Amino acid sequence: LTTPGGAVRTVSTLLALSLSMLSKLWGCRPRRAGPHDEILALRADNAKLRALLQSLTGAEGLASNTIDTPPSRQSLVSDRRASTTAACPAATLTFPETSALPLPPLITDVCSGCDGRSVNNVYVLEQLHSRSGAANGERARSAACRIRDPDYTLRHFHDDVAAAFPELGWYMVIREHTSSNTLPETEYRRTIGALFAVYWLARIGIDGERGFCFGVDADWRPNGPPPIASPPAGSRFGLLSGEQKRLAFYESTPWAELERLMVDAGVLRRGADGAVGVSADRMAALLVQTAIHDIMKVDLMRPSVSPEHAPYLGFGAGDTISDHDVALGYVLEHHGHLLPSFQLVTHQLQRAIRFTQAKIRFNNGWLVQAEAPPAAVFSHFKACIRSNAINSADIAFYFAHWLTDLAGAEPTPLRGSEKFCLRFPHGVLASFIESFPIVGQLAQQSETEVFEGYLRQRWRDAPRALGPEPRGPHAVALCRLIVQAQHEAAQKGVFEAFWRLQEADRAVLELEMAQTGLPQQTYSLARGCPKLGPAFLIYYSPALLQTLGAEHGEVALRILAEIYRQARAIWPDDGGSGSGCSTVTLRIDVLKDRTVEAIQQVYTYGEGWFLTKLNDQEGVIEKRSLGEGDASRHGYASVHRRLLELWRTFRDE
Repeated sequence: LTTPGGAVRTVSTLLALSLSMLSKLWGCRPRRAGPHDEILALRADNAKLRALLQSLTGAEGLASNTIDTPPSRQSLVSDRRASTTAACPAATLTFPETSALPLPPLITDVCSGCDGRSVNNVYVLEQLHSRSGAANGERARSAACRIRDPDYTLRHFHDDVAAAFPELGWYMVIREHTSSNTLPETEYRRTIGALFAVYWLARIGIDGERGFCFGVDADWRPNGPPPIASPPAGSRFGLLSGEQKRLAFYESTPWAELERLMVDAGVLRRGADGAVGVSADRMAALLVQTAIHDIMKVDLMRPSVSPEHAPYLGFGAGDTISDHDVALGYVLEHHGHLLPSFQLVTHQLQRAIRFTQAKIRFNNGWLVQAEAPPAAVFSHFKACIRSNAINSADIAFYFAHWLTDLAGAEPTPLRGSEKFCLRFPHGVLASFIESFPIVGQLAQQSETEVFEGYLRQRWRDAPRALGPEPRGPHAVALCRLIVQAQHEAAQKGVFEAFWRLQEADRAVLELEMAQTGLPQQTYSLARGCPKLGPAFLIYYSPALLQTLGAEHGEVALRILAEIYRQARAIWPDDGGSGSGCSTVTLRIDVLKDRTVEAIQQVYTYGEGWFLTKLNDQEGVIEKRSLGEGDASRHGYASVHRRLLELWRTFRDE
């Protein structure tokens, strides 16, 4: 340290050591080696490291417990570890090994001796059908009829479905890989997980809740809740341990609503005395659908479109159908006789199964957050209902399949539904579950009637401080904004801000948010509201309101009003001349997570936020330079791009 060169070398060495120790503290390695590779290589040897530090600094008697953690941070790390241990108790649940679930044998010779062209049609299905023979209807009926018997265990159920449905063995057909880039046993386990989800949901009120949340023990009996305290209300999902997440799901899930879904789907029935029983035929149909729903992820089985069936949903004659859902729909429609299990169910139930494969383009998030107008949410769904003669029970059947399919997405079927318990935000799932009965009314009601019914329900569920259900020109806008805000603090902030808005901004929101996108449909809550076209879907407007609503609700509403205002300038009212439904999607990804300051700051650097038209159906918010030549003599505006005057929204901030 007595010479400049020695001081530099010493400081450099100590810096390298500090970085090394921090890397070890956080369980990672430095991204690249520094000039002191020899020192870094010694970090695992505490004695050598202490000796080296002493030789550089003359320090004596360094405490052995400060090598891995610098003294200045020792107490902080100890506190953090203690709090983490307290918040995340040691795991107590035990599960069987993955190998405890039997696998069917691999099938490797199904296309031997055939040319490549044959493989791409239905040759493989024909070969598998001839080898497998018929499905075992007796075992399928046993699984369906006994699924709620208290003494009918998960192992009994597994053995029945494995024997009943030969298509389960088809997941093990291999040449290279499945279309989802997973091993065949992974897709098989996911399918078994979906079947187990059907079993657990059918046994709500018996032991289904426990099996769904906590999995099973070595004897395949459902585990009980772990002996830990319930997570405190408002706990951050990402900070909970696995067992805490399972327990939170167990305690917060609306199990009665899930049971209602199964009853609405017709797979369960409720007697006059309230007792729940099984509707064997529809339960068997749900089991069949679950067993076969992903077999087209196996590359060898994907069909090509025959000339007599072309075009098929955008695929021409000879095209191999790459989308596994469309591929299964094609097989069910034109080659259903090659699926043995499909032949177990009646023609009416076959129609319900085919409907689950329809491309209904239903985004549930758009509904549960009131993000999109009715046309965007429901129009294609409604068209599929009409064309397939579907009733409310079949719609609920679709959602029961959607739910159990997603529940089995993790290939760990003996551990319960890890997808929902550990990976999926519980509040989002609860919102989806609550929306299912509403969507079921689409078989009898119009798109706008169903959407409005949902808005009314959510208003009733909102904080009482918001008052009675609104009516009049403002009603639809206010209901949608409250639903989009989601959380109570943001809802109250948005509600109060709505009435503080200047009349011009409030009028824009009232008018634009009451457009349905459907020429012949209007809201009963806002009778007399002028009809404009197209309607606008501001993609990520809920995220914007949830970010700013609680503290800056008025700013958030002014931003939305300005986006609507400039969008109408780019897409002027078509006077109802457009045929069918008309919705323009406006993406505001760049604004949704920003603070007020971050949005405002852009204008101080010679830039601005612009709404740009991408095509007739899409627009996007962009940050662009004010000097890029987009301006006309009327200002920063053109037929395809408009400057958003968001700086005006901050005048009172």
